[in-house]
Amino acid sequence: MKSYLGNSSHREIPGIIQKNNIKRIFLVTNKNSFVTSGVSQYIFQALNDCEYKRFSDFRINPTLEDVKKGIRSFLEYQPDLIIGVGGGSAMDMSKLIHHLAAYKSINQETITGGITDHKISNKLMLIPTTSGSGSEATRFAVVYIDNKKYSVQHNSILPDYSIVDGLLTEKLPADITAYTGIDAISQAIESYWAKGANKKSKSYALKALKYLVPSIRDVIVKPTHELRENMALGAFYAGKAIDISKTTLPHACSYYLTTKYGFPHGHAVGIVLPYFLVANAAALDITPILRIFKVRSALELKTQFITMMKEIGLYQSLEYILKDDVECFINAINPERLKNNPVTFTKEQFTSLFNPKDDL
Repeated sequence: MKSYLGNSSHREIPGIIQKNNIKRIFLVTNKNSFVTSGVSQYIFQALNDCEYKRFSDFRINPTLEDVKKGIRSFLEYQPDLIIGVGGGSAMDMSKLIHHLAAYKSINQETITGGITDHKISNKLMLIPTTSGSGSEATRFAVVYIDNKKYSVQHNSILPDYSIVDGLLTEKLPADITAYTGIDAISQAIESYWAKGANKKSKSYALKALKYLVPSIRDVIVKPTHELRENMALGAFYAGKAIDISKTTLPHACSYYLTTKYGFPHGHAVGIVLPYFLVANAAALDITPILRIFKVRSALELKTQFITMMKEIGLYQSLEYILKDDVECFINAINPERLKNNPVTFTKEQFTSLFNPKDDL
């Protein structure tokens, strides 16, 4: 993967196209925000001398049916390059179309039964317009089947090119800035304590936090070019971290809040993460993270994280959200992420965490 980082890095697109002798481009974008955000003007300018087809007919949380629809459109057009522009959904759709188009048939068994190696002749470029998912740096893609989230993983899902340009996030609304930013912070923290972490992933996680933590409050209230750039770079490095380590319990717990209650993904993760901070931090040394947050203990980190959630308008009590739905919430937890968590929780321990008497 070749990454171009920094303000105005989108100007590298024409050179990449020319170098690879690209003639036809399949452009995957969100339906409305691609235009309303002002991003379209930069992308269309970069593609000025190219033939392209735009595809945007998919949901915020892409389903298998959406992917099939995208593949049909892709195969009809036969492009040399897929460019995914947008948030995590647009980039995941681009990855899935690029990776799965070679299969004769796509069904649930294809997704859940494992993906085999196959030759892919066209290239993939990802251009994030939010600062949160880190999808532009990972070999994972998310698809929903019957309201259940599945993560597809394969080396060929990793893009050939990533363009990380804070300029493309400058019109991002405050609420989306908040929950995508908190997603990136949560990814970095989870990556650091994950069982799958190594020296390299921890380095990426800390680098991400050094960009994100000092910027997230101010970028929502009074955004600047520098703050937008910090958030974009932080999200990218958080993506690089989880590409190695994968995520843990807070992400595993978050999906139910998205599918059942409609919380945006990053918001859902931010609601859940404080409940596991102290217990997970006890399993390893998180001193580097404490320094970045300027606190002395995991308990202070928990308080600081909750305060940050309140200041950016995202804090909600999980007990209040779930009420009598705790058991269904616990039963829906993704078991794969449980294995990657540094601490093992029993069902009884889970239940006690969400007791209304909790000090959250």
